[in-house]
Amino acid sequence: MYKITISKQIMARILSHGAGNRVFTPNDFFDIGDRPAINQALCRLVRSGDIRRINRGLYDLPQTDTNNIETLSIDLDLVIDAICRRDCVRALPSPNQCAYDLGLREDPPDNIVYDTDGFRRIIRIGETDIRFRRASVKVLRWYGRKSAHLAQAVRIFRPNVEQYQSLPYRLNRAVSPEIRDDFIAHSYDLPVHLQAIAKAMKDLVT
Repeated sequence: MYKITISKQIMARILSHGAGNRVFTPNDFFDIGDRPAINQALCRLVRSGDIRRINRGLYDLPQTDTNNIETLSIDLDLVIDAICRRDCVRALPSPNQCAYDLGLREDPPDNIVYDTDGFRRIIRIGETDIRFRRASVKVLRWYGRKSAHLAQAVRIFRPNVEQYQSLPYRLNRAVSPEIRDDFIAHSYDLPVHLQAIAKAMKDLVT
């Protein structure tokens, strides 16, 4: 019987996700073979140009343009997802990054930072440095929730009565009702002054 090589099995799995849709680690292929065989197969695929190595233990199928030229842009969210799967950790974008993404601050943060329960470190992806810093258990409880980015974003706001007068309106406009409701439902995991904001958001829609 013809036996499909480990390299071909790995490549078939990568292709099934499509170009630019997932970042892979050796752990994603352990059902195909043992660790040394997987590592060797991945190295062969990188050398042949079938896949791209974007950092130690991180691989993807790069997207190409209409001229079949490789595009270098990498979705950092996919990179973070792969790192979390590989290292069995959680990670959330920093409050400043989340606030910028939601339009709650005008200027983008100077650095790309993630709060994590893993090790403090810096990982370079292309020309971009991703910084990981330790976060409290209470912050990481939001990991996996629909409103995780909103919960991070509001952490940039300090107790300030005048600020709170317009903030609930801004937050309700910035997110979908689904995210808003999830945020309100889990607001007990927020600092007390932010729980008051969540209550004000609820009062505006009830």
